[in-house]
Amino acid sequence: MHLFCNAIEMVTGESFDGKFSYLILAECCYQSSELYEEAFIEENLDTLRILLPEHDKDRKSWFRNQLQQYHLDPAANQNSHLSTASRQIELFRCWRDRLVILKQVFDDSEPQTIKQWWSDRRSGVRCATFWVGFVVVLLTILFDLAQSVEGALQVHKSYHPWKAA
Repeated sequence: MHLFCNAIEMVTGESFDGKFSYLILAECCYQSSELYEEAFIEENLDTLRILLPEHDKDRKSWFRNQLQQYHLDPAANQNSHLSTASRQIELFRCWRDRLVILKQVFDDSEPQTIKQWWSDRRSGVRCATFWVGFVVVLLTILFDLAQSVEGALQVHKSYHPWKAA
């Protein structure tokens, strides 16, 4: 995520290092409200609410780092939750195309680590299939280990039988 004070630079869709980037108009742009229409400012704030959810710890940590670097308004991350009706893509005039691209990139991405698989809730069927497979492999390893220990005990007892007292 990159922050910009230049709306033209943000709208042009420049990417960094050949990777897809999503950009946010920094809070410093709102200092002079005569430059932008109220609807544009509201749409940017709604976009911030979507991109910086209030309960996402990683995003809060990222934003704290950006606060010092870009001298942002700390209230920009104090976003309230957008209702489902307010998140409809038709309501976004300026950032609709960017938000659609972000949604596509998000939907096309695959979890890479166990932590990502644990927290990924996009596809219930895929998630359930992964966890059923994970449990089957775990149980297979557990039962194989138990069978190996039992076999080792049987071999040990066959060579060292109980001695009668």
